[in-house]
Amino acid sequence: MATSCKDDDGDTDPSIEESACRAVKQTTTAQVYIGTPNEYSYTAVFSYEYDDKGNQIGSTVQYTNTYKDGKKASSTSNTSMQYDTDGFLLRTVRQYNSTDKDGVTSNSSTNEEYTYENGRLIKSAVTSVTDGKPSNYVSQYEYDGAGKLIKYSNTYNNSSTAITYNGNIIQKITTTDGAGNVTSPFLQYNDKGWLTKSIETWGGGTDEFRYEYTAEGQIAKEERYINSKPSSGTIYEYDTRENPSRYIYGRPKGHPTVPGTRPNFLQLHNITRVTYLEPNAEGTAFQNRASTLYVYDYNAKGFPINQTLTTTNTKGEVDSSNATTTEYTNCN
Repeated sequence: MATSCKDDDGDTDPSIEESACRAVKQTTTAQVYIGTPNEYSYTAVFSYEYDDKGNQIGSTVQYTNTYKDGKKASSTSNTSMQYDTDGFLLRTVRQYNSTDKDGVTSNSSTNEEYTYENGRLIKSAVTSVTDGKPSNYVSQYEYDGAGKLIKYSNTYNNSSTAITYNGNIIQKITTTDGAGNVTSPFLQYNDKGWLTKSIETWGGGTDEFRYEYTAEGQIAKEERYINSKPSSGTIYEYDTRENPSRYIYGRPKGHPTVPGTRPNFLQLHNITRVTYLEPNAEGTAFQNRASTLYVYDYNAKGFPINQTLTTTNTKGEVDSSNATTTEYTNCN
């Protein structure tokens, strides 16, 4: 998890070439909402391509859902990426099409181009068409002399975020929405610069998140309080092995993280258990609602090749399950 309040180029995500193994295919089969009228199964196939420098240049995602009444739904997404000779991402092109279980189709295409200055992203321009309707917007990034992100703005919803620092530590985040409304949440960090609490206030109410971390900075626990009362929470447990998603979905070179009221998710190790929390009957504390158990087989390099996932409710009944296999290349 990238959870630091520091805006430090040294925190950039690892490149794929730093990985001992490159994931080229992941296949998941799953059953969800087991024992309910909404029960269905699905198969998802993810494929990845890389250039000779290890940059991911393409990916394909295919979903097929099968419902209890025999109907099916499907979707396919194709993404291609182009880089300059220094490894900076210049362009991302996405194509998506889907057919729901009633035969209704949808499709979209997106072209996103990136501009850099001094090795940092300063602009991304998106042109998209969804079911024949065009859309265009631009995001811009501004930095101080030390290279820290101080402003992010976009024309998608005409909002902007300004960040001020005390040294390298974020001191304040101020967001202005398209209507000119200004908000600045309360933020609290620990001595490692990791976000431990955020509180947003509006209309007389409050929305508060609290976070606890592992020694490596991955989230161990998150709790949400609405008007100071428990609302929901999650506890995470991890193994000590390599997580392929860390490399598949790593942040592109020169791209900053725009800070907010929630930490950004970076999968360093693999989750082994997730416990979901809910308020007790009195609304004064949390209690367990459900849990998900992950079990892995690993290759010699410590990367998972098989994963099973089972979610059970407080009665011990299985709500959903899935199995994922991952194939790699470059595992030398």
